[in-house]
Amino acid sequence: NAADPAGTIDVDGENVVLTNQYDPDGITINTTYPAISIDVHKDLRNAAGANIDWPATASFTFNLLRYVPATGTEAAKWEATGKSVTLDYDDYAAAKGSSAEVVEVVSDELSLDGISFDKAGDYLFRLSEVDAHALGMTYDTTDHDFRVIVTDGNLDGVLEISKVEVIDPETNLEQDQTGNWEIGATYINVYQVGTASLS
Repeated sequence: NAADPAGTIDVDGENVVLTNQYDPDGITINTTYPAISIDVHKDLRNAAGANIDWPATASFTFNLLRYVPATGTEAAKWEATGKSVTLDYDDYAAAKGSSAEVVEVVSDELSLDGISFDKAGDYLFRLSEVDAHALGMTYDTTDHDFRVIVTDGNLDGVLEISKVEVIDPETNLEQDQTGNWEIGATYINVYQVGTASLS
C-alpha cells in the first residue's frame, strides 16, 4: 500500500527493467538490478583423491533454498525455492568429448532469475547437494550460503540489490564490470567402485 511501499523486484539474468504496482492509485515502480547466478562445479574422485571418469549412472542434483525467519508460532526454516540444477553422466561425456583425459570438474550455471524480494532487508540463500544414496558414493555435505542485500536507499519504495555476500570464505564470489554477481560453489564427491554398501 501507499503507506508501506514494497515494490517487488526480480533477479533476472537478462537485466531487463520490470515494473510493479504497489500503490492503490496505480503508481508503477521501475526497478533495474544486477543478475545473480551460481556456477556449480562437481569434482568426482576416488578414495585416494584422484579424479576419475564418471560412472554411467552418475547424477548429482543441487537445490537452492531460501531462509525464512521465525514468525509468531512458526519456527525459522530453510524453504525450497523450486530452483535446482542437475549434473549427470551426459554432462560429463559432453565435457570430455573425444579426449582420453579424465575431466576434473564438470560445471553448470544456476540463475536466480525469478526470485522476488518484497521489501528492503537481508535475504539468506543456501545451495546444497542432494544425497541420492547411490551405491559407493560419498556426497559433499558442504552448504554454500550467501546473502542478498536489498535496499531502498531513497526511502521511496524503489528497491535495488546493493550487494551480495558469501558466508563461507571457501565460496567464491565475483562481480563483473556490468554489476552482475557470480557465485562459485564446488562440491567434491568420493566414489568407490565395487563398494558393497554405502560409504
